[in-house]
Amino acid sequence: MNEFNKQDDSSNLDSIREVDVLCDEFESEWKQGRTPRIAEFLHRTDRSSTESLLAELIKLDLYYRELSGETPSLADYETQFPDYKEVFRLLEGQIPTYVVQPRQLGKFHLTRQRGRGGFGDVWDAFDTKLERRVALKTPRDREVDPAHIRMFLREARAVAQIDHPNVVRVYDQGEVNGRPFIASEFVNGPTLAKWVKWHDVEATQAARICRDIAQGLAAAHAAGVVHRDLKPGNVLMTKEDIPKITDFGLAKRLDEGKTTIGQPGAILGTFAYMSPEQARGNQYVDGRSDIYSLGTILYELLTHRTVFKGTAEELLDQIPSRSRGTANFESDHSTRPGNNLPESNFQASDRPLPDSPRFR
Repeated sequence: MNEFNKQDDSSNLDSIREVDVLCDEFESEWKQGRTPRIAEFLHRTDRSSTESLLAELIKLDLYYRELSGETPSLADYETQFPDYKEVFRLLEGQIPTYVVQPRQLGKFHLTRQRGRGGFGDVWDAFDTKLERRVALKTPRDREVDPAHIRMFLREARAVAQIDHPNVVRVYDQGEVNGRPFIASEFVNGPTLAKWVKWHDVEATQAARICRDIAQGLAAAHAAGVVHRDLKPGNVLMTKEDIPKITDFGLAKRLDEGKTTIGQPGAILGTFAYMSPEQARGNQYVDGRSDIYSLGTILYELLTHRTVFKGTAEELLDQIPSRSRGTANFESDHSTRPGNNLPESNFQASDRPLPDSPRFR
């Protein structure tokens, strides 16, 4: 849930949709060469959504003003909207993630930081030679030793073997002044984790999304690549609602027995979505581990809950029981919001996949 949106669940979805529609309209005006006024858009929303909308509009306004050569600051907006001090307090820590001064990395013109992962940053960028938008991934630390460079670029080589519409394509990889990069297909859409907050997902739609993800996984597995960190945050949704698997930073090449990062006994991935064998730190996981993760995604789409819940420490404590197939998972249907699934759907999603790989 947005930090600026503290409404109850019954009104949250409508509020998110309203903010999203107004932000799209605001951005559209910038793209058409006009200069929209934030205050006019604030008057068009319910008071309970004003703070959330203001935060998103400021991010967009900063971005497009920087692209047009201006040097705006948060202080400019604080003067215009003095009654929203809490919004600006929270934005101070967020703005560097969303808006940056344009910069250059070789042939790539970096315009906006798109996201931050555990092992690197992803930027909206423009390939000035091929004249196309790309998503550019670079390691976060500027001091990168040769071993880290090799591991980072191994991700690009792994994904380059995969050619499928449900997997984000890799266009290029290399180094600029010792700094490695991976240039990938630009997907102008949110992650599945964000997308599901904006949509009331029906069972048939959830099945279609997971079918498409499964087809992308099949292509990856056929190329000898296991993702090992499949989760809603690593699936991008296009404007046509087509899912594309991304972020193969923990991928494993089965033919080489290599991983992009990690060592024997290390627990790699995201606890809430990983398979029991992966949770044990088994380095020899195969494609069936990804299938288990896909099952947890299907469960979440159908129920709006993760299979396993808790803090990182609590999830870590569940690993022994999860490995034995005895871990607790959410199964109370009475509080499920949304799509009126029949009981058979709940039963099918209660335990998304067998704990033993040989039964998946």
